[in-house]
Amino acid sequence: MDVVLKSLMQTGYLLLNLFAFGYILDFISRDSYNYIYHSLGERGVVLFSIIGTFMHELGHLIMAVLFGHRITGVKLFSLKLRDGQLGYVKHLYNSRSLYQSFGNFFIGIAPLVTGSIGILFFMKILAPNSYLEL
Repeated sequence: MDVVLKSLMQTGYLLLNLFAFGYILDFISRDSYNYIYHSLGERGVVLFSIIGTFMHELGHLIMAVLFGHRITGVKLFSLKLRDGQLGYVKHLYNSRSLYQSFGNFFIGIAPLVTGSIGILFFMKILAPNSYLEL
């Protein structure tokens, strides 16, 4: 019983940390958007969003393809800010397929991976001496 209680507590801590991190990230994102929009307008938002939006949507697209979802529409980046949406990946899946349903989770978190890869890639190009290579 002690193991079950400790497992539940660890899971709770993990979920609480993920929720807190997501809340903080959302707060920073909204503030950044507002500052850029009020300082530079719509063109500023588009300019500062090119790489991030592309990497974000690419992550969704790769996972949707890997999990066998049918892609119905893709826009990796748009130069026009419509309803706050600079890109999208539209897809359909078979809800009776456990594999495809499970894939929705990975499609949702994929931008975290592709964003991290993008940051490391550009860091290597723009600031090659900023970290040690092993």
